[in-house]
Amino acid sequence: MGQPCFLFLFRIVIPLRAIMKFSQTAHKIFTGVLFLLAPCVSFSQEDSKTLDFESNLLSVIQLNIDPDVRLEFGIREVNDKLYQVTKYPDDVIFSVESTEDWTLSISATSAYFKGVQDSSLTIPVDFVGLVVESHGNNFDNGKFSNIINATKDTIVELSEKKTMLLTNGRRHNIGDAKDNYFVLRWVFLYRDDPKRMREFYNFKMANDLFRVGVRLTLTKSIDPTQSEPLNVIK
Repeated sequence: MGQPCFLFLFRIVIPLRAIMKFSQTAHKIFTGVLFLLAPCVSFSQEDSKTLDFESNLLSVIQLNIDPDVRLEFGIREVNDKLYQVTKYPDDVIFSVESTEDWTLSISATSAYFKGVQDSSLTIPVDFVGLVVESHGNNFDNGKFSNIINATKDTIVELSEKKTMLLTNGRRHNIGDAKDNYFVLRWVFLYRDDPKRMREFYNFKMANDLFRVGVRLTLTKSIDPTQSEPLNVIK
């Protein structure tokens, strides 16, 4: 009976010690495994964040303006060959939002103003010119600024042909509506030009409103040094 009991106790004690040592060893191993796993977990999280951050950046180029923009003025005959402007053209307010450099051009939809009541009455569109005032955060002080403004120190004739008004300078004209905010003002060209005044008097006119459509075209800038020719009045 004694021998089997001794053997039984011996088998119980040895495994317990082994378990104690194993427990200590296992604790060290487990701690080491945690340290080894930590970089793996961190790496996995960084990968996840990188993947979540990826997105497709879309190019935006947008002109904000009243879609029914038109140029209209009224004239009445006071005496023979003596006329008075009864309605001046409205200013045009517009803005540009763009993630790329842009260029804005203008053209008339016809070569002539036509009478609203009598369409047989016509006046050439170059009777009117325009200037563009910049009121945004982007500066329009020439090629070394954000914007090259063709009307900065001159008046540009209205034409049926597309004429460049604004394009980017070296500092780029990228920005939102607060950066690119403008007012276009119309100017009668006959006032300071006797030759145009004589031409104006030879037009067949009566008491009427004269109107023409205007097209503003916004495009991505390619090379501002190769811009279209301007119809400039000094």
